[in-house]
Amino acid sequence: MGLGTRENIINSFFRLALQEPNRQHFTLSEIAREANVSRQAIYKKHYKNTEEILEDIRNKINLEIFKHLDSAALKKDESPFIFFAKEILPIAYKYRIWIRVLTTTSMDSYYGRMVETRLSTYLLPFLDENDSRKKMHLSGAFRVKIISKNIISIVTAWLNQDFPEPPETFSKTFLELVTASSNDLLKDEHRL
Repeated sequence: MGLGTRENIINSFFRLALQEPNRQHFTLSEIAREANVSRQAIYKKHYKNTEEILEDIRNKINLEIFKHLDSAALKKDESPFIFFAKEILPIAYKYRIWIRVLTTTSMDSYYGRMVETRLSTYLLPFLDENDSRKKMHLSGAFRVKIISKNIISIVTAWLNQDFPEPPETFSKTFLELVTASSNDLLKDEHRL
């Protein structure tokens, strides 16, 4: 029982979550039955509990994404949005099914907060410290939270489509969306 079995366990976990999206917990016995392996095999060779499965899922996705974010944090000569479109969107697309399950089911309430916190940390050095362009008088923490949530919303909406377009084409849309205001997306007669 190697890598294929672990993937089978994770995929079985996801199938259960999609079948019952409002359910927050599944037992190892339920996952084993769905994966067509014994509960003991999961427990002895792979995962001690469902939290370990979730940790493994988070780690697989985040290892790649966070590694790229860390390398980009050292370079401040490029817009963080352009970097995100070029480097992070392809990784998110690679894990689109997993991310879709994590963001549309009750299976993992921690994942969204963790991504937001990490993204906010990455974006903070890029903020205009003086809020000089808009004079909105918003704290840096509030502004970075708005930007992080906006990016997460765009990526989640993209990946939660039945057939999301590939990142090579979506990156242009992504850049348009991060530079647009909510007001820009309304009909002319309803804009402020």
